[in-house]
Amino acid sequence: MRNPERHSTIRYEKPVGIDVGITNYAYDSNGNHIDNPLFMSKELKPLRRAQRKVPRRQKGSKNYKKAVSWLQRLHMRIANKRKNFLHNLSTWYCRNYDLIFIYRKIKAAEYEQEPLSGKTHYGFKLGHFQANARVQS
Repeated sequence: MRNPERHSTIRYEKPVGIDVGITNYAYDSNGNHIDNPLFMSKELKPLRRAQRKVPRRQKGSKNYKKAVSWLQRLHMRIANKRKNFLHNLSTWYCRNYDLIFIYRKIKAAEYEQEPLSGKTHYGFKLGHFQANARVQS
């Protein structure tokens, strides 16, 4: 006679739910809220200056190439700051909680109230959570 297979139950000691918002970056079910770092608005002044410099240079000249590379570096700096923020946040949640639920339904009406400003210049990517979950398990 065969023994019936025992299904092991996984116990999740510390679950958390995360709600992505607009005014704050995220809220979790434990009452924590993560402020929006507003990377774009902090880098807006040098970015505007660099974008004005590029068309003032003669196309193909060495100064044009320098201005374009400076503009590209600024955009890369903003992208790297966002990636670093998301990586640190997802790593913290994956290390401190066993089970993570993410709710990211944002109403279109909230976007219509304010034009694209610094508040909406961030992306919530689940890939960071998934990658860190694989590393932690």
